[in-house]
Amino acid sequence: MNARVVAPELPDSLEWINAADPPSLASLRGRVVLLYFWTFDSVNCTNALADLRFLEAKYHDGLSVIGVHTPKYDYQRQAAPVLKAVNRCHIRHPVANDPEFSLWRGYGVQSWPSFAIVDAQGRFAGLLAGEGRREEADGLVGQLLDEAAANDLRVYEASVATVRPEPRMPLQFPGEVVATPTTLWIADSGNNRILECDHSGHVLRQLGSGAPGCVDGRNRVQQPAGHVDCL
Repeated sequence: MNARVVAPELPDSLEWINAADPPSLASLRGRVVLLYFWTFDSVNCTNALADLRFLEAKYHDGLSVIGVHTPKYDYQRQAAPVLKAVNRCHIRHPVANDPEFSLWRGYGVQSWPSFAIVDAQGRFAGLLAGEGRREEADGLVGQLLDEAAANDLRVYEASVATVRPEPRMPLQFPGEVVATPTTLWIADSGNNRILECDHSGHVLRQLGSGAPGCVDGRNRVQQPAGHVDCL
């Protein structure tokens, strides 16, 4: 591998979407940092989130992921729609909005999504463009963490989830509604469930556990005393 150069620091101009205490590369020495460049209306960026979750789970005690939202369109330059996207996608790492493309240019990014990886000494270690790069990212992150451990530089510490949740509401990002003469079926995507309701908005049955995943959730029938207004 070519000699690594010091990675560009996170500029003060970034607008942090969900982090009250914004990170810096200097504060993350001893950890590998993955900067995820994305835009919220790209299906390719959405698809790549599964790879990020895999890496965050596998390297929870040595990898820090930081989302860098770089907007395609003017309305994406505002913080509010970016926060909606962060919560809709269940993102739990710090996310900054970079409407001026400061970090994009600093890291030589040319496409969404892209992964810029920084080693435990704050040096730029690689840039992976496009979705479907899990295997390469996994190999590079693992190599860099082993390298840090061999040089007694690695910090073994779990990342803390970063959350700025939506206001508490009965529904979160409902995706689809199907109406029959007697029933409303609501895909309550933000809560990872399907609700069967009557036309007055009372929940009759919940399908799904409320947790994300590809496992069938339990089918829960609401008792009369537990009816909840969902509309």
